[in-house]
Amino acid sequence: LIDGISLDSREVNQNFLFCAVQGEKANGNHFIEESFKKGAVFCLTDSKEFQDSNILYLKDLKKYLGVISSRLFNHPSQKLETFAVTGTNGKTSCVELISQIAKLIDHQCGYISTIGTSFDGKDFNFPSSLTTPDPVTLQRYFHEMVKKNTRQVAFEVSSHGLDQSRVVGTSIDTAILTSFSQDHLDYHKNIRSYKNAKKKLFTELRPKNIILNIDNILGKEIYRDLQKSKEPNSFFSVSSQAGADFHYSFLRTEDGCIDVKLKTPEQQIYFSLNTISKPLASNVICALAAFLSRGFNLD
Repeated sequence: LIDGISLDSREVNQNFLFCAVQGEKANGNHFIEESFKKGAVFCLTDSKEFQDSNILYLKDLKKYLGVISSRLFNHPSQKLETFAVTGTNGKTSCVELISQIAKLIDHQCGYISTIGTSFDGKDFNFPSSLTTPDPVTLQRYFHEMVKKNTRQVAFEVSSHGLDQSRVVGTSIDTAILTSFSQDHLDYHKNIRSYKNAKKKLFTELRPKNIILNIDNILGKEIYRDLQKSKEPNSFFSVSSQAGADFHYSFLRTEDGCIDVKLKTPEQQIYFSLNTISKPLASNVICALAAFLSRGFNLD
């Protein structure tokens, strides 16, 4: 009966479900009539003003868009190995690194990041206007990846996206925190709200596996919370301080590289990175930890 779903009346086709929500810049409820003219067969709305058998009011519709979209696309994220990356800095590079590592071990890994989207990790499909797409678009992207036989996906999760429930309805295998510092206070108003938005990825979205850079206050807080939690997930710390699950040390070389010594729960690894950026190098550790903690052999 329903062949598609859209938040934008301009993208509605025959037999679509149109979701009309009040946005920051436009009100989708003003375009319900247009969506029916274009072929929509049903409409969900966050407004009580409509009296029509084909229009259903749903309180807190925005919060459920991801779940609704996931069901319509037959739960695509459950068919992928998902890596969700958040952090004040380092999200984009960590997502790119995960996709590149996957390619090296012959896994097809799509990505969704600030720089754009690739359904197979090879071809560039779309530029990006948001760090984390709206929930309908996000589930559609996962669906397209499944159609291309993609096995994994790495995607950026912004604090705005978490606060606006864009990732709800997504099955998350590994959640990663790359860093945390004061930012986005124009939106979140205070550091506490910003931290609470970030925490949702590791609590409300219930990832199976968690990688935390604990060289920041938020990473330390979440790690302590997880130690007290009874949630059935695995979690690992990443730090330059001794005692972390993934403990690393960096040594800059004269030729402009960084020699890395990484102690994991299973082994010690030595390698060199062609960069002078220690933050970038720590993102490499987070990406490696994501694979190693899930049992992948990277030798």
